This record gives sequence, C-alpha cells and structure tokens, in this order.
Amino acid sequence: MRLSPFLFSALLATFASAQITPGNLVVLRVGDGLNPLTNAAQALFLDEYTTSGTLVQSLALPTAPVNSNLPITCSGTATSEGNLQMDDNGQFFVVGGYGAAPGTTAIAGTASAVVPRIVGRIGIDGSVDTSTSITNAFSGTNIRSATTSNGVEFFSVGASGGVQYSILGSTTSTALNTTNPLNNRTVATSGGQLYVTGSAQGFYGVSEVGIGIPTSPGQTVTALNGMPLAAGPSTYDFYFADPNTLYLADDRASAGAGGIHKYTQSGGLWTLQYVLNPAATVGCRGLTGVNNGGVVTLFATNTLNGTNELLSITDTGATSTFSTVATAATNTAFRGVRLAFGSSSITRIPHGCGPTTISVAGSGAIGTTVSTSLSNLTGVPFFGYGFALAPAPLCGSCTLGHEWAVAQFGTSSNFVIPNNPAYVGIVVGIQGADVFGTGGCAQPPLTLTDTLVVVIH
Repeated sequence: MRLSPFLFSALLATFASAQITPGNLVVLRVGDGLNPLTNAAQALFLDEYTTSGTLVQSLALPTAPVNSNLPITCSGTATSEGNLQMDDNGQFFVVGGYGAAPGTTAIAGTASAVVPRIVGRIGIDGSVDTSTSITNAFSGTNIRSATTSNGVEFFSVGASGGVQYSILGSTTSTALNTTNPLNNRTVATSGGQLYVTGSAQGFYGVSEVGIGIPTSPGQTVTALNGMPLAAGPSTYDFYFADPNTLYLADDRASAGAGGIHKYTQSGGLWTLQYVLNPAATVGCRGLTGVNNGGVVTLFATNTLNGTNELLSITDTGATSTFSTVATAATNTAFRGVRLAFGSSSITRIPHGCGPTTISVAGSGAIGTTVSTSLSNLTGVPFFGYGFALAPAPLCGSCTLGHEWAVAQFGTSSNFVIPNNPAYVGIVVGIQGADVFGTGGCAQPPLTLTDTLVVVIH
C-alpha cells in the first residue's frame, strides 16, 4: 500500500520524550502505583527496559486533553486490555484504550459515544499521538488491541465489533468483518498480512483478515490451517519468528496449558510442537521476540496476580526455562510488550508475474535473520540473491529484480546477517521463482515474485 503526500503530512507528533533505543524492550504498564487497581480507568505508561532488566525510562501517556491529543487509559482489572503492538517498519508502537481520565469507574462498560475508544500511537522517537478516537464501536465493552501498518491507518479489536479500520485523527471507524470472529484479543501485522487472535468458535488461534492489509468492509477472516477450532485455548499475543515458525501466548491457568505455544508450518499445515510454561498454573498474554541466526529469544508478560512479570526465554526445545527480566510494582500491572527494533530496511518492488508470492519476516539489522517463503507454487521453487539491483524485463510482465548471483532451491530461505558493523549499508535483493510454474512466462516457463530489497543496518 502506498501513502499519498497528504497522508505522510499527517504524521505529526504533539508529545515528545527521549528516543527509545532499538534492541530494548517496551512494556505497557497499567497504574501509577499509588492506588490499588480496580475496574476504573488507570493511567498508562510505556516502560523501556534493556533485555537484562535495567529500567531505561518511563513514558507517561496523556491523562487529560492537550491540543489534539485525548486522554488514553485502560481498566485496572480487565487483563485482556493493554496489548501493545509495533508496525512492521519499527517506527510506531500502538495501544488501544479509553478517552477518559483516571478514576472513571467501570470504564469498559461506558458508551463509546460518550467515552470514545482511543488509538494511541507512540513513535520510536518518543512522540505521542492520541488524536484518533472511535465513537461508533466497542460501546459498552472492551477495546483490547490496536495496530498499524504505516502510522496513519489503524486496525483495532475488542470484545465485539470485529476488526475496525480508522485513519489518524478520525472519530469513527469502519468494520472490516461483520461475521465471526467478532470477539477478538489481538490484532497485528506481520510480513504484509493482517492477523487477529479470537475468542469465538472456530477462531481460537491466529487467523488471517482478508488478503494483505485490507481496508474495505466485507473481509473474510480465515483461521490458519491447523489452529485450534474448539473451545479451550485462550490465545492472546503472537510472534512469527519466520514464515514457518509461530509462537502464541496462552493465558490459561490450568496445569501445562498456559504459556507460549510453538507451532511450525509444513505443506500449509500448522502443527503444535510443544508448550513453554512459566510455571504449573501460570500463563502469558503479551509476547514478542527476536530471531538471531535461527536462535529465537522470546519475551512475555505472565498472568501472576498482584505483581506480574516480564519474562525472557531462549527456545532451545521443550525444556527451555524462563528468566525474569522485571517485576511490576505493587498497584501496577504489565500488559503488552514489544521489542524495539528501529526502522526496517526491507522494501518490496512489484516485479512479480503469475500467482507465486514471497513473504518475509525480519528487519535487516546486523546479527538478525531475514526469513522468506514462497507460496502458490506449481513447479520447482527457487530463491535468487543478488547485489546488482538493475531490473531486467524477462517476458511480458515478468521482471528480474537483480542479477541472481546466488540461487537456492526450496520453498523457504533464511538470510543470516553477520553481527558485524562492516556489513551496514550493503544492499541485497531477494526474489523468488517457480520454474515450470504457470501464469507467468511461457518461454522460459516460470513465474517470478516481487523483489525484496534489504538494506543492512
């Protein structure tokens, strides 16, 4: 999706704080610690921690109107609220809340026409924008999660209303779906696709919303093949470590059920591998992670009452153990969490022809992995890597995005970037091909995907 100059001009900041450091954790904290948490509206803070648990700074979100910014608060006891998301480009954190001052009682039960639901956007530079409100959805119930693909267009979910779409600074939203799942926990983008986790029959895991990043009504929500369909799981946040590895946070307190569920995908089917459990009766809600050369480290907020925790775990198998990064102070609670990664340096150039598509996960930072996968294949799949980004027409609408210096067979590929500053600034092109696939070139018979341009940083 392209942004017009008008939309770019809308990216304005009205509040400022210190720059958030890429590589640090940002956790949404509910409550100022002065009074016990109740169902009343509570002040919100973004707490920045190093991954070793050192508090760097706390950014207070508005609790009263200032210029175009509105207050944003969450219930102190509605644990489904306060999910924190970040756009795929690493520029903005996003949270949903209520346009009411702290202390407003029974906040989740208020009418949205009176107490608007708020989408808060916080820049990696510390700027805060809470000018986006929703007065026509989530009335009398929770707003739980919000996200963005570009900092201007927002998607939000809650206990009713399905997925809502809105624009920066607007006061109303548009429902993208009017059939199940209408009751959702989390909304997020990953690899150019919009996803939700739900609490409706048939949608207890991760589901796709339409195709790509849709913005028009009438979308169909489709559960990923292999996700749980029957009641039981209680899925909240999720993290794609690569296109074929997915982690889900589950907040169940029953023995061995809650925690982080690891799924892997093969042949279009997602299969549960094992559950990483913080303790026998402790689950997780917030979840983020990083994939460093195939080694996945996860960060999660757990469900302990009173003083819940921010945890870390490196996935080395089913017996991996958790470590505590930080503990919420008395009269506060940690909700959502995100790992700040700064600007992504991966762009997509529309060179594709035929049905074959390429998806990507990663940021292009040194010491990390860029994972790609191909879909809609009928022939022999290949990836091409190159450094000379000089597009060359092949046939009809098929364009080679680079010189294909290295070709790799397979449906998925991992580009491991060494943790060496000497590689910063190098540009790598990645393109997929389906040799003998249909719908592209007749001679030679193949289809091509778009070109992904990775600028290492």
